[in-house]
Amino acid sequence: MNILDDLERLCTETAPSGFECNVSGLCAGILEPFVDEIYVDPMYNVVGIRRCGRENARKLMICAHIDEIGLIVTGHEEGFLRFGQLGGVDQRMLPGREVTVLSKKRHFGVIGAAAPHGASPESMNKSIPMKDLRIDVGLSQKRAEREIPVGTPVSFRSPFFELGKDCVCSKSLDDRACFLAVCRAAELLKDRQLHWDVYFVGTISEEVGLRGATMTSFAIDPDVCIASDVCQAWTPDCKPTDYISKLGEGPRMPIGANVAPAVAHGITAAAAEKRIPVQITVSPSRTGTDAWAVQTQREGIATAVLSLPLRYMHTPQEVINLRDLELLGELMAEFALEPGEEVRTCLNI
Repeated sequence: MNILDDLERLCTETAPSGFECNVSGLCAGILEPFVDEIYVDPMYNVVGIRRCGRENARKLMICAHIDEIGLIVTGHEEGFLRFGQLGGVDQRMLPGREVTVLSKKRHFGVIGAAAPHGASPESMNKSIPMKDLRIDVGLSQKRAEREIPVGTPVSFRSPFFELGKDCVCSKSLDDRACFLAVCRAAELLKDRQLHWDVYFVGTISEEVGLRGATMTSFAIDPDVCIASDVCQAWTPDCKPTDYISKLGEGPRMPIGANVAPAVAHGITAAAAEKRIPVQITVSPSRTGTDAWAVQTQREGIATAVLSLPLRYMHTPQEVINLRDLELLGELMAEFALEPGEEVRTCLNI
């Protein structure tokens, strides 16, 4: 696989939470060469399976979500579109943003705001509430109502480009970069002998409640899961007390209530054996990732989180380091090959 090209294909596709059909087929196409079986379920979760060949084999699930934050049309006003949010959209960054309206015939639009020349000094120091913003698609009221019905999803529109030597900038790197790392792990495991069946999963609707992870972990019923998602990377405005990682220094693994100690020990042992750098941090309660949904599924699933450092989360200009993505894929593959003595003893593999 070509990481840069595949990442651009994934990130430039439009698939806000609840509307993942546009990207699920693309995800399946990238993953398919590295697995024995693949399917897209009725909700557009993507599942690829590598069989180890053993009867009643234990199961490892490695997942990352494939949806992105976005908007949804809630009404029309003189041809302009009112809208709500799909996922955790930061209203501070909305004015002036370009968007793609995912109607039957796609429309480009811009989120308009009053020019600063006529704004009061007080309003200049405040973010504009989402309810006061509108999307300008250049249509009359009649055409807007006919061509862009209420309920139409909207995706942010931004270019994918390289930033410096090793970084890229794009929308939806949260979390399609991690899904590509999952695919990279599958590629590294191709034709390797496994101890267990490995399920590589792209989950839907994480941004609106971890829904795809809930569905797929119930259906697959894995013994162990690694959930991969992005985490906050350092920028000069970060507080010293924040649990912050750094770009270019490898994936991050949180320790805390949402992480099974045996799985964490297996990951750190694999990292040490293969000299893969891992940034360790603390997550005292929930991690806000698919791991939270998976951990409490059925009778409980031993779960860990591996994160990809990312700057400017939940904006259309997110930034990652490609080397971190490669190392994340390598670490997930190494754990799948050798999960560590604690996990092997517990699961009898």
